[in-house]
Amino acid sequence: MQAIELLAEQRPCEVGLIGVSRGDTILGAHTLASFPTHDPRKGKRIAWAWIRKENRPRRVAIAEIHSENKVAYALEIERTSQEHAILVLARKDFQKVGSVDLQAFLLMCAMKRGWVSEDQLPAYRRKTTTHRDLVSIAVLESRIWRKVREVFEWAAICS
Repeated sequence: MQAIELLAEQRPCEVGLIGVSRGDTILGAHTLASFPTHDPRKGKRIAWAWIRKENRPRRVAIAEIHSENKVAYALEIERTSQEHAILVLARKDFQKVGSVDLQAFLLMCAMKRGWVSEDQLPAYRRKTTTHRDLVSIAVLESRIWRKVREVFEWAAICS
């Protein structure tokens, strides 16, 4: 989360951590979303979405990033206690994504046990990166911003 917060300080964008309402956790000044823990179609528990050692749902930090007239989202999930994965996601029209759509996306990720592939989300553009806790916050912030730029530049390439 520190790297995502650093984006707003060092890059030409506005950043805010958001939740998806159902299952959100408040940690200090931050709102974290949780992955859905039950598959509504089967009525069964999704094991991947649960952190057994801590007896809680796997959390995801979702940052809404505004730059000029474009909106993207940086999602950071816990993969293990020392490894996190980041996904930069934007609608192809670069408009906001509603909380219902984010909840549906998180459910798809939970059932897949990781990020959903781009071909499963034809209306979105996405980029990913993985990091270990050993990576400095500044390096991570730079990686995230590079992915955000790549997603935003996609519009110029396709025009």
